[in-house]
Amino acid sequence: MRIAHATDIHWFREPGVFDFTFKRLLGTANLVLRGRKAHFAEAAQSALVAHIARTKPDLFIISGDLTAQALPSEFQAAREALQPVLESIPTFIVPGNHDMYTQASYTKRTMDSLFSEWMHLQPDGLGRFDVPGITAVGLDPNRPTWINASGAVPDVQL
Repeated sequence: MRIAHATDIHWFREPGVFDFTFKRLLGTANLVLRGRKAHFAEAAQSALVAHIARTKPDLFIISGDLTAQALPSEFQAAREALQPVLESIPTFIVPGNHDMYTQASYTKRTMDSLFSEWMHLQPDGLGRFDVPGITAVGLDPNRPTWINASGAVPDVQL
């Protein structure tokens, strides 16, 4: 069994005027002014996808942070970039705190609209994916606050 794992890929798109919340204003300032957005290079993201597609693992696990700020455009960019892998390799995706960055992205489940097929969510919110020889389980402790992200695994998932 060969398992590939990736985390904190962070597709980034500049927020539009109507996308800004207080948290995204601070987050964007942090990314732009401190130069952190350069860490989210599309060349590296493309190389990751190409590597996974080429090596063809038995299971690919993404443990959060597909996006920088949970913008719909970021999720769309992630979905388009990951499509070659999603259609050919068993994949399990668990959200990270950046995928649930704002209260709206958390309550509207923005990520689920494009990735639910690979999140394998159970009614209790637990992600569970079975492939021959392994069961992958993903908890979702993400709970956005107005300035940062915190987490607590719900009792029902425990």
